[in-house]
Amino acid sequence: MKKYSLILLAILFGVGAIYWWKYGRAQNIKMEEVMVIDVNGDVARLSALTKGPSIVHFYASWCGPCVKELPALIDFAKNHQEEYNFVLITDDDANKLHRVIRMGEGAIMVRRVESLKDQNIYTIPATYFVNSNEILKKEIGEIQWNSSEMEQELKSIFNP
Repeated sequence: MKKYSLILLAILFGVGAIYWWKYGRAQNIKMEEVMVIDVNGDVARLSALTKGPSIVHFYASWCGPCVKELPALIDFAKNHQEEYNFVLITDDDANKLHRVIRMGEGAIMVRRVESLKDQNIYTIPATYFVNSNEILKKEIGEIQWNSSEMEQELKSIFNP
């Protein structure tokens, strides 16, 4: 009986570890391999958009936390567009991009991919802090963009 309990516990631990590995953390991505599409259908490498300090944010319109976070992120981008490049990426259809582009008023770049999962993005919102295509930090979940803590964190990420 004890042997079976240990085997079951090991199986449960293994399944939990696999689940966390895939869904509980921001996955590694290679900026030069991610192909993004603009509203006109033009394709580019994500690496072409992340020159200098950049914030790459993956989201979807069906994601509740993403929709809740988006206005604060866009407001933050409007106030910091001189300091950082903001690239928002979704797998929504092209028609849904226009709404976000209008909200961003030129402070953000909005692009789409065919599938977030094809880019190893399994959990959203996912945010990557990038400097010249080097990922400095990754986060999943909502971020409190309009906070003094976020200002300080960005300074420490991009100016260690």
